[in-house]
This record gives sequence, structure tokens and C-alpha cells, in this order.
Amino acid sequence: MGSKNKPLGKQFVNEQLSTRSIMLVGEYVNANTKTLFQCKDGHTWSSIPSNVLRGSGCPSCAGLAKLSKDIINDRLRDRDIELISEYTSVNDRSLFRCKCGHIWDALPCKILEGCICPKCRPPSISGYSTQRPGYFYVVEFNGFIKYGITNSPRSRMQTHRRNGMIRVVEQRYYEDGEIPKRLEEQISTKFGGKFVSKDDLKDGWTETLHPDLLETVISTLP
Repeated sequence: MGSKNKPLGKQFVNEQLSTRSIMLVGEYVNANTKTLFQCKDGHTWSSIPSNVLRGSGCPSCAGLAKLSKDIINDRLRDRDIELISEYTSVNDRSLFRCKCGHIWDALPCKILEGCICPKCRPPSISGYSTQRPGYFYVVEFNGFIKYGITNSPRSRMQTHRRNGMIRVVEQRYYEDGEIPKRLEEQISTKFGGKFVSKDDLKDGWTETLHPDLLETVISTLP
């Protein structure tokens, strides 16, 4: 399964970034501790390794360093979404409001990438509905872990078992279906995903992580 058996560390991170002209130049502590990165143009910035591994890049090259509340709202004007709290950075959660009056907190970078109001969003491809009670779960495959959400844990676990031997590590029920969805977004923001490829896990590969993060992920759950 490729890189999933390699330990996390500076060398591992730079191997994963080698095709993107980005290097980890600071000290590596863990996947969720900020450190310094440098792009091919010499710009340096501080970020969480897991965020960079899952696709975030140099803010100077992307023009994100020049963002402000007015600029963000101008970009969101056609999408009927408004940033209503103060803006600090693309990686600090802020409050947004949609045309229906729903208010939620999210990372500005995610909203600019296309994320929409969670209450207005239709059910996902997997069929998860925030209008029903939901479950947040963590399962362990051979060599990696997967986190996810479902309204029907029994059928979801059956699907995972068809992909290989699993151990259900955590399965938490929430009457409010919004909570599991919010937890999934928070875990994705903190720790990333895509530890294995689609060839390794066709259903849910984007929410896979290094096994060393298992206890850390579980400890963040309310």
C-alpha cells in the first residue's frame, strides 16, 4: 500500500511534497504542530504538516496573504454567503451566514474552495443526512485507520469489511446529525486524510490516516 507503512517524520513529509516544489524546512514535531515550509520561490510560511500534505500550499503564491474581510465577501457575493465575524487568517475559523439566515463556523479557505452552508447542503454521495441521528466512527485496517460518519453503522461496517479485515475502534451516536458532520470536518482540518490511495480503499480513502494518529484522533472527540 505504498507509503502507509512509513513512519511520520520530516523525511516522509518531504517525500510526499517532492512533486509540489514545497519543502518542510522547520523542525517536525507531529502532524498537528505548526512548523516552517518553503516554496520554490523562496516564500516561507508556518502551517500544520497535515494541512500541507492534504493540499494547502504557499499563501503568498496563492494570494491568500492579501485577503481581508471585504475581499472575501466580494468573492462570495455571487454565492449568497457572507463572512460576518472578523477575519484573522484563512486557517482560523470564522462565522459565515447564508441567504437563508443560517450561521455556522468554518475555515475561510474551505469556503473559498467551494464549501457551502451545512444546513443547505444536500445529502452527500454516501447518503449521509444531517436531518437524521448520526454516528461518528473510527475503524482500523491493516496498516492505516479510517474515520467517517454514517446514519446506518451496521450497513457501513459491512461495506468496510468487504474491503478487508477491520477493527471497530470507536462508534459514537449523536441525536443531532449535524454533530458527526462537524466532527468529520474538524478531524479532516486537524489531521488531513488520503493516507492511502483509492486503489487501496475504494470507498472512503480520503478519510484515512497513519495508524500512529489513532489515539490522538479519539482523544479529540467530545
